[in-house]
Amino acid sequence: MFARKIAIVLLAFVLLACGQAPDPKAKLNPKPKPPESSVGLRPEKEAAPSDSFSSARKFAFLISGNTEERHEKNLALVYKTLLWCGFGKENIYILDGEGRKNSRYAVDGRANRKNIRAVFTDLQRRMNDGDFLFIYTTDHGGRDMRTFPGRGGLIKVSTLSLPGSEKDLDEIEFAEYVDRLKFRIGVFVFDQCLSGGFAERAAGRNRITISACKRDEDSDDNTFPQTFFKSFRLKAADLNKDGRVSVREAFLYTLKNDRNTVKGKQTPQIFQGIESEVFLK
Repeated sequence: MFARKIAIVLLAFVLLACGQAPDPKAKLNPKPKPPESSVGLRPEKEAAPSDSFSSARKFAFLISGNTEERHEKNLALVYKTLLWCGFGKENIYILDGEGRKNSRYAVDGRANRKNIRAVFTDLQRRMNDGDFLFIYTTDHGGRDMRTFPGRGGLIKVSTLSLPGSEKDLDEIEFAEYVDRLKFRIGVFVFDQCLSGGFAERAAGRNRITISACKRDEDSDDNTFPQTFFKSFRLKAADLNKDGRVSVREAFLYTLKNDRNTVKGKQTPQIFQGIESEVFLK
């Protein structure tokens, strides 16, 4: 018994010397586990990066409301490209037409309006004005007449189809989501039919917006995104031979090498609110 008391005293002395007093309630009151996150929720906002653009945190949001094979291939290609360019998996949000586990990419949920809103809300919570934001949409696009308060009655807008019976997401609603975010540089690529409306509406200072076609034009098949995103790994796309392919260089390469663009079946658009070259990697 005496030896046991001596051992306890020595243990307490060691803990106090290390600055760790024993807590008799530690086993009785363990730290509760955090609740499971819903779609879009990620860790709290990190510290702001330095002024150097190379140190900017990179975020991405990929959307497809369709279940066709070609759209899944597009998402997979963009996801693979972003990882190669240094985007962390924890900062890439993906919503697709199924919302189920996919071997090609890490899906966060179905691309319905509720989940789209949740992701934009989470990006608003996490991002700051030193970050890099990339957005990509692939889907069926359309045109619709919508009434917007204070905008002069009915307005014809481009839309992005959503799964199920939900009303499609239009260019004005999408741009309003983006305008609530803080970021240093934004690169947005839209490849659905009539996507020029999204690129025009979301354009602005500190942004590069790209579409596979004009706002009144269809995008033919999925040749534009396949050519555009593969170009970031091609030496031929490095037009100034500096060892890197910028977003602008990838676009110019695609204009000359995408077969449906060359045939005149679609007219890709680019709106540049940034004078300097922008790189994904």
